[in-house]
Amino acid sequence: MVQGQAHKLAIGQGISCHAWNKDRTQLAFSPNNSTVLIYGVKNVSDSQSWELLHELKEHDQLVSAIDWAPNTNRIVTVSHDRNAYVWRFEEGTWQPTLVILRFSRAATSVKWSSDELKFAVGSGAQCVAVCSYDDQQNWWVSKLIRKHQSTVLSLDWHPSAPLLATGAADNKCRVVMAYVKDVDSKEFGKINPYNTSGEATRRAFGEVIQEYTCQGWVHSVRWSPSGKYLAFATHDSSVTFAAVAGPIQVIKLNTLPFRSLLFLSDSSLAAVGHEVNPHAFKLNGDTWSFVGKFDKEEVKVEAQQSAAKQAMAMFQNQAKKATSDTSSGDLPTLHQNSVSALVKFSGEGDVSSFTSSGLDGYLVHWNLGSSLDQAFAALKL
Repeated sequence: MVQGQAHKLAIGQGISCHAWNKDRTQLAFSPNNSTVLIYGVKNVSDSQSWELLHELKEHDQLVSAIDWAPNTNRIVTVSHDRNAYVWRFEEGTWQPTLVILRFSRAATSVKWSSDELKFAVGSGAQCVAVCSYDDQQNWWVSKLIRKHQSTVLSLDWHPSAPLLATGAADNKCRVVMAYVKDVDSKEFGKINPYNTSGEATRRAFGEVIQEYTCQGWVHSVRWSPSGKYLAFATHDSSVTFAAVAGPIQVIKLNTLPFRSLLFLSDSSLAAVGHEVNPHAFKLNGDTWSFVGKFDKEEVKVEAQQSAAKQAMAMFQNQAKKATSDTSSGDLPTLHQNSVSALVKFSGEGDVSSFTSSGLDGYLVHWNLGSSLDQAFAALKL
């Protein structure tokens, strides 16, 4: 059975993004402003025991994305100020290194590659920066991919190939070559699961390997753990599952659009966003299907009020909201506003728990138990 536990972290503010360190003892998040807060987490179930350890303040505008490299213990943050910073923990403090992205618009998303030698940054400047460290010049350098016609909203690295999936507001999901000379090996640069000819050839940096036309902005893109499937969520409230060099399946739901996806295994996926209740999708045979929602959606019972208090509440609502409705307006879900991110919390192989954060200021820990099959069997449509 799925159990969700909500923690209010940003009082009066939302959470624009969050990330965990390798052993899940520290949490980094931005309270929807230019700062990043890092908390020590002794017990994920008891947010009262969490302790503020560091406050990162280099950005000038909203921090739009964070990613924490588990093995090198480096944090990368990007912001609407068009900059990125790579943070290293040295002598008890986090030291920032500015990354010149050469963007003319806001940075929107960021993701470390699986080997943590480079990271990719999406932007409102219709391009993606692939950044790597230059030992000779002793700084981070960026190479731009200019294949997009609008804001790049999301990106994700293939787990075992030099391919980068991007989702943009031009209604396109693209798979582009992101091999970087002097960073990636020559043999690694020849890996291309979309190549069905059998001839191992290296494609040019930034070349579009595959392109999918969608019916709305592409809010989120995700590779499955094996790299066999690419999933992307679009603004028409649909989730598309594209098998590499294989068939494509589109699942359209009668919900608000999803903003974030997370593969729980090679055959299961969670989706959430403007639709605040996480939805579950499962692969049966060769067909993906929607199987249920993670949150129970329990209706909150409001306390009875006296006639005088009800009349006063009606008068106040008429003055403030132009309505006589005295109900609280709370949603029957743990999240009360748009959810911005899904992040794996625990699990060897399959995900056994994950966290979600949203503009309501809540971080919710979702515990799936020891078996994904049992957790999915208990879900309700």
